[in-house]
Amino acid sequence: TEEPAPLGLADALPMERLRLVDVGPLNPREIAVIVRERSGLSLSKPEAGRLAELAGGNPFYALEIARARARGDEGVTGQRLPIPKSLREDLVRSRVGSVSSKTGDLLLLAASMPRPTVDALRKVIPNAALDVSLQQAIDAGLIEVLGLDLRFAHPLYRSAIYADASRRRRHQAHRRLAEVTADPEERGRQLALSTDAPDHDVVEEVERAARLARERGAPDVAAELLEHAVRLTPPDDLDSLRRRLLLVAQDRLSAGDADGAEARAREALRVSDPGEEQAEPLRRIGGIEFARGALVEARASLDEALAQVGGNVRLAAEIHRELARVAIRAGELGAAERNAEAALHLATESGDPVLLRAVSVTAAEVDLLMARPTLSLETILDAAEWNGPKASDGSELVAAQAEIFAGQLDRAEDRLRRLLAETDEQGDEPARLSVTPGWPSSRSDRDRGSSRRSSPGRRASWRSTWG
Repeated sequence: TEEPAPLGLADALPMERLRLVDVGPLNPREIAVIVRERSGLSLSKPEAGRLAELAGGNPFYALEIARARARGDEGVTGQRLPIPKSLREDLVRSRVGSVSSKTGDLLLLAASMPRPTVDALRKVIPNAALDVSLQQAIDAGLIEVLGLDLRFAHPLYRSAIYADASRRRRHQAHRRLAEVTADPEERGRQLALSTDAPDHDVVEEVERAARLARERGAPDVAAELLEHAVRLTPPDDLDSLRRRLLLVAQDRLSAGDADGAEARAREALRVSDPGEEQAEPLRRIGGIEFARGALVEARASLDEALAQVGGNVRLAAEIHRELARVAIRAGELGAAERNAEAALHLATESGDPVLLRAVSVTAAEVDLLMARPTLSLETILDAAEWNGPKASDGSELVAAQAEIFAGQLDRAEDRLRRLLAETDEQGDEPARLSVTPGWPSSRSDRDRGSSRRSSPGRRASWRSTWG
């Protein structure tokens, strides 16, 4: 490299003893370790990913941002992480101060877009002015243009430019962009960021955008959009607020952010009246605690939900199903059986085929673990009967367990491989974590030539039934 070594090292050591190493950006896991060791702040997987992306993999920038967050600093609306004043001054103001106000407007518009392009900017800036401003921003070292894509020279430039702008200027930029975008997800995001006042029409459009993001397997994007819907919900509309908070909790959990999911579910609980209103948030909290492996806490939350449920048959079925899953994980097959039977009875009474399917999967898992072939288990193992997502449904995982019990390890491994691919496509982190342990188990069982979880007699029983 042509740059001098820092701290005068080039002069302190003979050249034959000096070696310069170009250290590339750190990955999210490495950033999370450094932040935890230096600041004591533990980051979830999504949080570590966002921080590493924002800092460009630079651990010094990441620590500054993490410490600002630990102090309680808040990012402006539209930013999940705060940009410390020192970084804004050091990285941006000296560079942005050298460009014209029109170039500053272009930079703010680009910073307000998730994927800025030259074509998108031409819809809001006249061609001649755009070309001049683009060149000035390039000369200032703030942006790069690759074909028609525009990229900030460092991710922090985008965030710092956005955070440094006044609220009025940010709102104006988002309104201009909302008027010209055709993508419904992007339009929903731009509309949400164009105002701080509750707006029923805007919230409905934002919710539609979140649903589209969830359906395409982007729960993190759906959660971000729904956070705006929560922010823009009128404070006296508690029913809508509670429903949206629970949707945020669902999407955050799917994205792997259990802490964020639980925080939102508990907020939904706080705005609920005692009784049936509290039963659903409590059920969600219990499900989140179950996903985290906190079985004692999950059972307590679910028992409280059951005490509050009243006459809501559908919700009672869901709570009993969650209690059965907790009991399965805890190895308490008697409790699992009782709750699965109660859930099956209530789900049948509800007349909801989707709920009945979900409950039947849990009941089939109980039957499988108790080594008793039943009609519900045989039905679940008939893959042609269900066209919904297999990973979140759980039926394919039960089928893989049955194949492991039967010694059909190659079939189980193929099934688990397909499930992992599906969870990656859907962005469903809890489902991926539920599938992952089964794969090593099937491979180790195959290597040993026997099932780790079943005796030879039980394995023969399953082989005779499904072999």
